[in-house]
Amino acid sequence: MLARKSIIPEEFGLPGLVSRMPRKPVFRDRVNKARFIAKNGSCNLAHKNIREQGRFLQDVFTTLVDLKWRFTLVIFTTTFVSSWLLFAMSWWLVAFAHGDLDPTRENMTDCVKNLKSFTSAFLFSIEVQVTIGFGERVITEQCPTAITVLILQNIVGLIINAVMLGCIFMKTAQSNRRAETLIFSRHAVIAVRNNRLCFMIRIGDLRKSMIIGATVRLQLNYLQINASKTKELVVDFRRHKHSPLQPLNIQGMDIEAVDSYRYLGVHLNNRLDWTHNSDALYRKGQSRLYLLRRLRSFGVEGPLLKTFYDSVVASAIFYGVVCWGGSISAGDRKRLNRVIRRASSVLGCPLDPVEVVSDRRTAAKLSSLLDNVSHPMQQTVTALSSSFSGRLRHPRCGTERFRRSFLPTAVRLHNKDFN
Repeated sequence: MLARKSIIPEEFGLPGLVSRMPRKPVFRDRVNKARFIAKNGSCNLAHKNIREQGRFLQDVFTTLVDLKWRFTLVIFTTTFVSSWLLFAMSWWLVAFAHGDLDPTRENMTDCVKNLKSFTSAFLFSIEVQVTIGFGERVITEQCPTAITVLILQNIVGLIINAVMLGCIFMKTAQSNRRAETLIFSRHAVIAVRNNRLCFMIRIGDLRKSMIIGATVRLQLNYLQINASKTKELVVDFRRHKHSPLQPLNIQGMDIEAVDSYRYLGVHLNNRLDWTHNSDALYRKGQSRLYLLRRLRSFGVEGPLLKTFYDSVVASAIFYGVVCWGGSISAGDRKRLNRVIRRASSVLGCPLDPVEVVSDRRTAAKLSSLLDNVSHPMQQTVTALSSSFSGRLRHPRCGTERFRRSFLPTAVRLHNKDFN
């Protein structure tokens, strides 16, 4: 007799399973790596530990334009208020030096009429710089100093207005706002053009105005075709094939043509009949059914055995069932149901066959597809909706292969609820 350790792995043995029963499930968050370039085109790059900060002050205008709006508005308000307070102090000093603030003085002409406090000097400073001119406070020709302050304030006010308004105009006229009306296609295509593989997308402008001298720059990270690992799968349903197809050539190397290919765990062949995928699922289900039987022989019963079936056996048999559930042949469906019936006899409870699981998961997939606006097929399914009820119009099917595919099958299952 062979030792138990040599028959099945230790993690599927009774001691290993029992030792893990009282433990709580451990959930680990998926590590999300930060993108260098976001999907909207912005660079996710932070400038830190910059030693020569003084270089930004050498080009003050560009620095103001690159600042965020909240900082720009704070600087805009602070600059104007500071200039008004500075010249308000200058007007108050001029009035104080000339004696205009002395209430006992009589028969003397003031430098600025009705300027009796710092508050009135502040109001007069605002009137001069923004050229309001209410008429209550007026400068006279008695003080050359006051005339000099008036000229200086006008010149400084014009400079501040030019810089601040120019900065705001440049921020509102930046080209990144123009990109909001430029749209890109949701899908990209790789096809042969001029004997070379080309990556093609569509770009549209929503505005009527034309962009002159526009250039498009794409950055693809780590997208390189390895010709030695690339396979060619040709799906050709023509009845009369006059000449064989020429092999695809990439980087000076002929690509190997194959009859079947495994893509994302699903086996595809050139006839699209799912026979290779059904064979692979049947073999995988048989091998894992053996482990289920060995656990039963060790006395494992009840919910633990059912959990093992759902996580190990059923996950292998029903992998990608939404894609192939309605398209496999009757013989392949019987083979898979035979594995399920054997598992049911081991568990001692009824299990859903392939067609039931396929219908349930297809209906659930269609429901989630209708709720997901960003799904590529969402617009296609929405276009089939009826304007009188919640039913979906059945798409036109020219072949039996398409009629048994996902979308027509999902539409039929969806419309059953309204019968």
